Amino acid sequence: MRVMTINVWSDYADNPVAPRETGILNTIKAYSPDIIGMQEFSKNFYTSRLFEELKQEYVCVGIREKTSTPVFFKKSVFTLRECGWVWYDGTMFDDKSITWAVLDDNVSGRRIGICSTHLWYKIGEEHDKIRENNAKQLLDKMTYIKNNYDAVVFAVGDFNCTTDSMAMKYLEENGVYTSYKLTDNHSKFCTYHGYPVKGEDGKFYGKPTNEGYETSIDHIVTFKNDVIVKRQDIVVNEEILGSTDHSPLYADIEIP
Repeated sequence: MRVMTINVWSDYADNPVAPRETGILNTIKAYSPDIIGMQEFSKNFYTSRLFEELKQEYVCVGIREKTSTPVFFKKSVFTLRECGWVWYDGTMFDDKSITWAVLDDNVSGRRIGICSTHLWYKIGEEHDKIRENNAKQLLDKMTYIKNNYDAVVFAVGDFNCTTDSMAMKYLEENGVYTSYKLTDNHSKFCTYHGYPVKGEDGKFYGKPTNEGYETSIDHIVTFKNDVIVKRQDIVVNEEILGSTDHSPLYADIEIP
């Protein structure tokens, strides 16, 4: 099973969806994840060609009016059992949220829980504490899904923090780890590479980062003892570097 997370860089900084949607779509088609969590999926993404084409293969769990952290899953692989949306307490933006879904595998019947999330973003001790509170709320939701649905649970998204942060340490203390800590076969580079720049031709161009994986702020996290992570990597092709400021992160998962 392949799980992917993509922060698609909204469309709030003179960066409309149209010039960038093809790169995102081509990446999804090339890597063919079974489950995708997206962040900064603004209202205009819900009316884009990207969204319409994704609907041919994927079911979207999300609401245009408020859900900028939708979950997409392959309709040929899973059936939706339950879903919901939670706004993080103490934050002021709808995009700082959790979209969650419980999926039934169409072949094995195994249940998978998935949370797509975007944690608080500002820098400073006060904001570190807000992210830690976000992590506590996220863990509560993951634990609820695990216990009430007997599901293997993942949370994916833009956590806006590295693994040495208060938020990520809290998750680890409770048995939830980022995927690169669960395999030696992982990316050596950071997920965040900065804003692409619009050229005179109207297209966007981005550059890969040389920062190490320890500085990644995007994560796929899960309960350490529930899965085997076979591979974790990021996508850094020219198309995606020009489409968003975050390289998509994916993990290939085996469930014992």
